[in-house]
Order: sequence, then C-alpha cells, then structure tokens
Amino acid sequence: MVKRIGGHRCPIDRCWGRCDYDKAMCGPHWAMVSPATQEAVYSFWRARLKYPRLEATRFAHWKALCRAIYEVNQRLKGVHHGSSGGNTEGQWKD
Repeated sequence: MVKRIGGHRCPIDRCWGRCDYDKAMCGPHWAMVSPATQEAVYSFWRARLKYPRLEATRFAHWKALCRAIYEVNQRLKGVHHGSSGGNTEGQWKD
C-alpha cells in the first residue's frame, strides 16, 4: 500500500487540524465521538477492507462517518443528546 503524502483537513466545524488519509478526523475530536459510533465506524471500515467492491459497505461506512462528524459538531455547539422534555432538536435522525 502506498501512503499518500499530505492528508485532509479535519471535517469538524472551525477545526483546521490535518489528518492522515486513513483517519476520520483529528485525535482530539475523535475522542469526542461516542464509543458506539466509533465501533460502527471501525466495524464498517473492516467490512470495506473485506468487501471493497460492495457498495453497501461503502455506504454504511460513509453513514457512520457522517454520524461521527454530526455528533462532534453537535457536542461542540452544546447540544446534549437524550435531554429531557422531548426536545429532539440537534439529534441524529436515521
């Protein structure tokens, strides 16, 4: 496997950190992702490696990454998941 030089910008709002191509986001922001979402990202990444041509695994991995980015952005905005009062604003919708 050839390692590409450079990387990409962390996808979190107002973060200009650089990440290797094999990382979803910078380390401090990845630590803010819930363990369940981290496991989903890893699980679908392993599925992509095992079945690289299967579109369903690519889509599932992409969706898990989007959820991770969404979680961190909402946490940084101060939106807390599972709040009382039935307020669903800022919650992930599948």
